Amino acid sequence: MKHLLAKRFEIPATSPAIDELCVNAKSWMQENGLEKDWFATAMLLRESLNNAVIHGSRNDPALYVYCELWLGRRWLSISVEDGGSGFNWARQRRHLAHKEDTSGRGLAIYRLYADEVVFNRLGNRVLLRRRLREEGKVPSIQIEKKGNHAVIELQEPLTVTFARELRPQLQQLIEEGVSAIFFDMSQIDAVDSTGIGLLIATHNSLTKAGGGLRVIGASSEIQHLFKAMRLDRHFAVEGKSGNGSQS
Repeated sequence: MKHLLAKRFEIPATSPAIDELCVNAKSWMQENGLEKDWFATAMLLRESLNNAVIHGSRNDPALYVYCELWLGRRWLSISVEDGGSGFNWARQRRHLAHKEDTSGRGLAIYRLYADEVVFNRLGNRVLLRRRLREEGKVPSIQIEKKGNHAVIELQEPLTVTFARELRPQLQQLIEEGVSAIFFDMSQIDAVDSTGIGLLIATHNSLTKAGGGLRVIGASSEIQHLFKAMRLDRHFAVEGKSGNGSQS
């Protein structure tokens, strides 16, 4: 991807330096018309910088943390690197913090606000990418409602960004009395863990209302994914030719 604008920072490993960097980063984003993206960006920035300062550099002001922001036509990228020994990110990404824990939620924040998360081998550098949305633009979706049934035709991959924006629309349908929802996936080619979680949550809500969820028009790859994760035991998954599992 070609980056149109870039902003680079080099700060001592101290908390006040993080605050100053975020102030400057916010101004840079405002100058480029990205005020509405600041909250998510700040969450990603502060989590990464806190890790680099506290864990990677042990709050040593003699050490430095390096941060870069790139703004492309559709993406905002964030890179944060420290000089520490890193951490085993592959093991940590499988860890889920318990409700009593006061730390350990950094990777969950990444999953919530970033579309892509890439660590280097050592784990002392992270690259985060967040997809930008045009102001007022709504992801491609068509909803046809008939009585207590609704057909949702997805025209964009059911991934973290889209799933966050689709969730309130699904909640509204259920509140309006819809008890059966058909997800038409004939025009999409990707579903991630957040999208899967949304399907399961929606199915559970519909089941409580005496209905359920059905996936139709799924590609062979999506059918294989759902079967491998045993989702077909919860709701029906049909392929583009109408073949598939029955829940």
